[in-house]
Amino acid sequence: MDGRPDQRDDPPFERPVQPANAVILRLPDELLLKIVNNLFPFDPNSNERYGLSHREKYADRDALSKTCVRFYRLAVHSMYTDLEVYLPYYPHLSHSAMMTVPQAEKLCDTLAKNPSFRLHCRSLRFFFDCEHYTARDRDIITTLIRLLTQTKSFAVIGAFESDCEDDWGTIQDALGHMPLLEELSLTGRGDDAFPLLNICAKLDGAKSLRVLTLNGNNSAEVDETLLRDTSRERSSPITSLHICEFWGRPENLTKFLKWPARLESFSFRGMSSEDTDSGGVWSLQTLLAGLRPHSASLKTLLLENRETLSLGLAGCDLTGFDALEKLQLSHWVTGNKVDPSWGLLNAPHLQEFCWSLTLRCLGTEHIADFKEEEDAWLRALTAAVVARKLPLKKVRIKYISLSEVHGEWVTDQRDRLDRLERDMGAEGISFSCDTLPQPEWVDIHVITCDNILED
Repeated sequence: MDGRPDQRDDPPFERPVQPANAVILRLPDELLLKIVNNLFPFDPNSNERYGLSHREKYADRDALSKTCVRFYRLAVHSMYTDLEVYLPYYPHLSHSAMMTVPQAEKLCDTLAKNPSFRLHCRSLRFFFDCEHYTARDRDIITTLIRLLTQTKSFAVIGAFESDCEDDWGTIQDALGHMPLLEELSLTGRGDDAFPLLNICAKLDGAKSLRVLTLNGNNSAEVDETLLRDTSRERSSPITSLHICEFWGRPENLTKFLKWPARLESFSFRGMSSEDTDSGGVWSLQTLLAGLRPHSASLKTLLLENRETLSLGLAGCDLTGFDALEKLQLSHWVTGNKVDPSWGLLNAPHLQEFCWSLTLRCLGTEHIADFKEEEDAWLRALTAAVVARKLPLKKVRIKYISLSEVHGEWVTDQRDRLDRLERDMGAEGISFSCDTLPQPEWVDIHVITCDNILED
């Protein structure tokens, strides 16, 4: 004998019984679903987007689904609500977190065998490279579009060509099989343009669409056909329009903005200030002139740029934008010269102003750039708000924080921000700073679907 008790004397194993009055079981499904959704929540700025933590998000929910019938129902809903299918051919992105073609085919098979799973999907995103696009890939995309009919948000990222009939066929297929579709996002290849006339024509019949995001228009030519066409003006039901990386001419954009009947939200990022190739000259006046048809309905406006716009705030006047409540301008758009007229404050119902010292995908500005000139600019804005007795009650700035190594460089800036917060608070204006993590160049994220597929 080795001194251990005889194993034959051990009592038989009994599975512990879950107490009937366990607190977690008394929580409503709505609250439990929020808890489940926050297990390994996705952070688009995280360096781990291709790594273990992002995969664990699905593994954790898969494990949760095996505990009991109630958690199975909640976990399955969470796993299938947002689906992303990646079919790229990028060797440098080859990673176990990538969804391979066989995995995507298995996802199609799982959804085909389990109709109830399809009902959970609200967001479907595709990423593929058209240069390595195969008939097998198209079959996967077509199958998923036709199965996931309850989808409300659809995105094609990284390879969309607006002059390619096959790509438009995918969009038309989505519009035809997703009657609840409200959001559409199209991201083109870096060297391909989005002819705006194509957008208007192809989406003319999308009556349920409310949000449109376009990323990648570098057409330097004046679209004469677009400029002459008046048949589609104010015909689109879109209320939110988001344009990024627009390197075209101001005339094209101004005409395009006449297509929606009533815009409530508009964001514009990455335009060129003075493009000698296109001959376009951008300024806040140019952008606001294009938005005048929506001055009575526009509630949220965001404008960011990579270069200081011509004239800065000079001539900028928001008079007539009676519905505008939130305004966000980048530091590169406004500059830091005080505008005595403060025309951007002429929107009578403006409640929140955000000044961004950072740019999407570019870490070119950070807290160290908030210097005396920026402090004086915000203090002058505050003085104008108080003097005019305006309803603006919230001011915030965004910046990229430096690493701790450079912490000693930004002591003055942090002190300056603390004083500004105190002084603006004394005037009844809430001031806050939104610290952003260092941005990454890739604006997409990847999941693995191993744990959401049937064995």
